[in-house]
Amino acid sequence: MDGAGREPEEGEEREPGAISDRNILDSFTESREVAELIGNLREVFGELVTREMAVERFVGIMDKYQEQPHLLDRHLEGMMNSLLEIVRDSGSPPPLVHLAFKFLYIITKVRGYKRFLPLFPHEVRDLQPVLDMLAKQNPRDTECYLVVSDKARDAAAVLVSKFIVRPDVRQSRMADFLDWVLSMLSKSSSQTMEGTVIVNGMLQALAQLFKHGKREDCLPYAATVLECLDNCKLSGSNQMVLRKLGMKLVQRLGLTFVKPKVAKWRYQRGCRSLAANLQAQGAAVQNQRREVAAAEADDDEEYDIPGEIENVVEQLLVGLKDKDTIVRWSAAKGIGRITGRLPKELADDVIGSLLDCFR
Repeated sequence: MDGAGREPEEGEEREPGAISDRNILDSFTESREVAELIGNLREVFGELVTREMAVERFVGIMDKYQEQPHLLDRHLEGMMNSLLEIVRDSGSPPPLVHLAFKFLYIITKVRGYKRFLPLFPHEVRDLQPVLDMLAKQNPRDTECYLVVSDKARDAAAVLVSKFIVRPDVRQSRMADFLDWVLSMLSKSSSQTMEGTVIVNGMLQALAQLFKHGKREDCLPYAATVLECLDNCKLSGSNQMVLRKLGMKLVQRLGLTFVKPKVAKWRYQRGCRSLAANLQAQGAAVQNQRREVAAAEADDDEEYDIPGEIENVVEQLLVGLKDKDTIVRWSAAKGIGRITGRLPKELADDVIGSLLDCFR
């Protein structure tokens, strides 16, 4: 159907930018059916056919909202509480618990863990049962989740970063954890399949750690991490994911080196009235410019920029020339965020280097 509301005739091409109204949803229309599916898990988990039918139907419903996951937001907490009620019930058999977790994973895959994570309970009493479930899942599995090739690695990176930056854990475990991660990075090669998996997990853990940790806690280790990252030479890797994670980590290291301060040169206070600005006399304009220049000079004196920033900016500029968009996008975000914290003189140098890329 075209913009005029008619169906295209046979042999007539659709407009390239045409969007079908049938793909646009207004609300989570299957909320009641989903609630019934979750409520019936205790009855269907025992038989393979009914269990698979329930999972297939649930996946089919959730997949409809891949492009509009925000429509699930109002119902996320209700779905989660119903599923966690099954998990927390000591009388629930293991197959039922695994089925409830499978439903949770399907929801998380559609909506994304960042929106879903704050809804999880944060009570101490829930920790030991979860650890026991992991131990019973495969008693012979002693492998670290950061070096596996599935989604458990991504979840482990987020979890360990949030755990390590806790005040009661940071002082006793943060240095040892970083030593282990850096040693794993040094011993692994991004040119092999096994090494790629390990490097991926270590980079994710470091990126999450420098994201969630306080600047004053991470700063003592930032230079060492940057040096190790330089030795990995990820810019020459043929793995796009590793190059993207490298850019993300470099960006967060740069933000750790520079204090979170808004540079004064980014904003110029003045009259908000266009008419008043047009009526301003030449002398008044000159005075205002001198005041701005003096403020910028005072602002520059307050900065303490470490030498590592030059290395960080150089790596991000190299990332802007990467062949993959996702890597260039990560590098561009890093350039913008770091430049916004630099004094005007250094920011001018960065802008000049960016303009040189167009030549």
